[in-house]
Amino acid sequence: MNLLRHRYASGKSDGPDVSQIQPSHWNDGHFFTGGNAGDVVMRDLADPTYGVKWAPAGFKILESTDIGVRHDWTPAGFGTENAIIHWQGASDLSVTGLAVATSVVGQIVTLRNRSGGLIYVFNEWAESTSQFRFYNVVKSAPVMIATGGYMTWVRLAGGWLQMAHDQGAFVTPPFNAAEYYGSGGMTWTVGASNVTQCSFRLSGTMLSWSMYLSTTTLGGAPASAVFRSVPGGYDPRTYAPVLGTVHVGEQMAVLGLHEPGNKRIHLIRDAAQFQTFPIGTMHVHLTAACEVQ
Repeated sequence: MNLLRHRYASGKSDGPDVSQIQPSHWNDGHFFTGGNAGDVVMRDLADPTYGVKWAPAGFKILESTDIGVRHDWTPAGFGTENAIIHWQGASDLSVTGLAVATSVVGQIVTLRNRSGGLIYVFNEWAESTSQFRFYNVVKSAPVMIATGGYMTWVRLAGGWLQMAHDQGAFVTPPFNAAEYYGSGGMTWTVGASNVTQCSFRLSGTMLSWSMYLSTTTLGGAPASAVFRSVPGGYDPRTYAPVLGTVHVGEQMAVLGLHEPGNKRIHLIRDAAQFQTFPIGTMHVHLTAACEVQ
């Protein structure tokens, strides 16, 4: 099909000398070479001679096994096309920027985790070149992409703007005893063996998590509150409630709130009377969801 012709057509008839360029040649369509079935012609600023190239009509599929810390990451085969990057690293990957030789505003890239490791995406990280940095919706901690999860960005002049994110599988955070503590003179001692279950999942800005602790210890002076850091290190957007029960000698209901700015969950026995937690062995079962920022 004659899709590409000169703007002006010649009205002259062909001459008798077939060795010369004829008016009908000028009027004929252009012939395309190279490329694959279904490809489209794309503007290519890196080509100073012709300025165009063939590109897949949809998304270019890339495979990567890169691991470690990558500040201006360039996966193998990555260019100016829209792309889906299937990551299958043997261990974790931390990325702070996505480097491209020629900036194409509007380019869309999706990074998918198809391994058992984790991808950490850092927001506006100083060690990455400014024009290659990520601009995440959640900025208070690195955003994780676990097995089955993904993140999608669109290319702007100043960096990569997050368009969508789903963590995928629930993640069990590394144990840290310092994330559990009491108010006033009360201590809350939790060991790794006391954590029966603790996991979280972030989808967009919504964080879902649950925790079951067995045989932890409250010591020191009785107080009205105990605290636990928000899983993943995220900062709550609002004072969202936490549902659960604790057992210290007897089962008792607790009211929990996520604290914006402090990145922690605040547990109290009674919102009206602020009853103290008794000293002793405490079992905890909590589940919650909150928006983070």
